[in-house]
Amino acid sequence: MPDEPGIIYLMHPAQNRVICNIKMRYSNIIFSTQDLTDILIAKADIIFGDLSSLTLECAYIRSNVYMVLDRNIYTKQHDLDDVLFDESSPRYAYIPETDVRIPEKCILKKIDLIQALKTYHVPSRFTSFHLAQDFLPPPKVLGEISLCAKGVLDLAQTTVKNIMNIPNESYKITVLNFISNSYREILGREVDPSGLQTYMAFLCNTPKPPLVAGLEFMLQLAQSPEGQKANKNRPMNWPLIQKFSEDALK
Repeated sequence: MPDEPGIIYLMHPAQNRVICNIKMRYSNIIFSTQDLTDILIAKADIIFGDLSSLTLECAYIRSNVYMVLDRNIYTKQHDLDDVLFDESSPRYAYIPETDVRIPEKCILKKIDLIQALKTYHVPSRFTSFHLAQDFLPPPKVLGEISLCAKGVLDLAQTTVKNIMNIPNESYKITVLNFISNSYREILGREVDPSGLQTYMAFLCNTPKPPLVAGLEFMLQLAQSPEGQKANKNRPMNWPLIQKFSEDALK
């Protein structure tokens, strides 16, 4: 996948073991948490998503959401029916457990996604995907089989409320990028979910000046056994603390 500035790959925490082996220099790989996911959904210019509940939430509450429907972006252990990816199947592109079909003009293949990320542009032949608020029947008509789809809308309503109440989200994005870049430069890998949660809480809530807090965080990484091992024979990019401090004070 493209490694370009401004791209954030939002991943499920269960993919931690796989993702930690992927090296990105410019893009950020972030493991989803409720707080960070809300921020990214609110701030992203464009969202590309697979056939998942999170993408459906985004399509329900905001514009510029594009659906990527391609079997090649999934592992062998994916939990979706293969007919959803088969263009010859009558169930192609249907949202599971619903009668809602994703319009073909809203569907990108993997090759289209890569091209869009590289060029920062979605070709005009595609249109963004949006779910109407009434795309499901009333709850009493749903039956047990569609409770999962109903739950997507319930979650979306919560996400909307969270987005409306996000304080100083721009600063949190600055902190998120700083943590991700520090892990890459000092430990040589992407930040794991627990590390991201710990240091987001520290850097967003500490009364210390950004420069001081940022240096403390970087020193903790560098002085850790993993940091000492990772940097035994390679230099670190310490100047990134200056950009973090400048952005944090804006």
